[in-house]
Amino acid sequence: ANWEALGGAATYRIDVSTSATFGGGGSGISTNLIGFDFAGYVGSEARGTSTYAAAHMESPAYITRGAGLTAVANGDRFNAQGWAEHASSSAAMAAGDYFEWTIQPASGYSIAITNVVLLIQRSNTGASNLALRASVDSYAADLVVKTGMSGTSTITVESNLTYVAALQSVSEAITFRLIGWWGQSTGSFGFEGTGDDILIQGTISDSSGTYVAGYEDRLVSSGASASVTGLTENVAYYYRVRAESPYCTSGNSTT
Repeated sequence: ANWEALGGAATYRIDVSTSATFGGGGSGISTNLIGFDFAGYVGSEARGTSTYAAAHMESPAYITRGAGLTAVANGDRFNAQGWAEHASSSAAMAAGDYFEWTIQPASGYSIAITNVVLLIQRSNTGASNLALRASVDSYAADLVVKTGMSGTSTITVESNLTYVAALQSVSEAITFRLIGWWGQSTGSFGFEGTGDDILIQGTISDSSGTYVAGYEDRLVSSGASASVTGLTENVAYYYRVRAESPYCTSGNSTT
């Protein structure tokens, strides 16, 4: 392999992977993963459709209501009635008082959820408490909680989810449930605001290939050759190298 000339280089680094793009195990791209903007909705649609999906995300994503809720019109919103004065988010979820949407990376990719932003509007008698749960733990834990909401103006709920280990490096579908409780059955509650009413942010990574164990950024401190062990017969491997000096590192070689 050829790499850029680098003055003072005395060592080099080598990668060996089953992926020609060296994507497996590499760092992901931070992005908005999925967005829903309900501008133009009547409010009582049976389901809503995502308006944005990052490259390598399954698209579209859909949002629906739990069995305890009833669709009700309210312009530019995905809306529901049927809330009740449940004692907890668990009781409200058991009664089907939630919105639900599913996101999934494309085959060969994994995602890490870092942040969620929700734009909420409610009537004066709509649900005043909310909690977000996910399928990664069978909806056992509240990931985001906001209680005591009042008024009819847009309420922004934003939360960092990097602490949730089960939402990192996920290659399967993830379903979220936004649960509402402590409201009246005729009160309305839904998503509405300026821009994306639901925004899921994170990173997406190519997981189709993996580095050979011990050969991701492996240091070769002497000589101009290195042996690679741990290979499997009849599997294609790709390699690239970088020259290294005490002050900087060259670009990658061709593979």
